[in-house]
Amino acid sequence: MNKTYKILVNTLAPSILANGGLRKKILKLSGFKIGSGLRINSGFHFDSNNVQIGNNVVINHFFNFFDAGKNAKLIIEDNVFIGPNCHIVAMSHEIGTSMQRADKTYAKDITIGRGSWIGADVKILPGVTVAEGCVIGASATVTKSTEPNGLYVGIPAKRIRDLVVNN
Repeated sequence: MNKTYKILVNTLAPSILANGGLRKKILKLSGFKIGSGLRINSGFHFDSNNVQIGNNVVINHFFNFFDAGKNAKLIIEDNVFIGPNCHIVAMSHEIGTSMQRADKTYAKDITIGRGSWIGADVKILPGVTVAEGCVIGASATVTKSTEPNGLYVGIPAKRIRDLVVNN
């Protein structure tokens, strides 16, 4: 994302002065792929515009997508609800020597599957796919991909219950 778009996306669009329509226009202009019915609240931050958001998605206040400029892809499928203060962290570091443990930076794509609900304060780490129909409980840290239609909680997030599948 070039500097101008980065300023628009991370300064003007997340401002409480911008309405939802203006936010969506700025994101689309900046290269985001956005379906219909997106509701994105104020206070968000995106390191990258390599983002695809499906239809009828709700992204609550203070959403953050970090990829350290590595162009990791974030896919949020249809009918996903994301609670406030969530961090999607597509980047991390290899473990280095004792002189500096945070070594080379890497990034991996993240997908949030159709119909999922991500609770408040959730963290999703590099390479994770949240499968369709999952609920990720508040304050969980998702370190590994999930299986469909499960309730996941804790640090690291673990499946504690199967959820009913309705078609």
